Amino acid sequence: MLNTLTSEASRLSGQITERATDVARQGAQWTRDGSERVLLEASRASGRARDYVREQPMRSILVAAAAGALLYALARALASRSD
Repeated sequence: MLNTLTSEASRLSGQITERATDVARQGAQWTRDGSERVLLEASRASGRARDYVREQPMRSILVAAAAGALLYALARALASRSD
């Protein structure tokens, strides 16, 4: 009886280990796939931004200046709040 229980416990332990390994592999693959998608989308966004700047250089400068001024104002407001 003890041998049967030991044998069954060993078999179940092996199955659990195998399943955990499969889940870990699947998670790693999902992570790799997600990383590839993020890199592809970042590359596409960079290309679109580059094209926009080429097509609309003055507007791009104005947008960048406005964004910089907004970030500066936000940083100053946050800094003054913490004092």
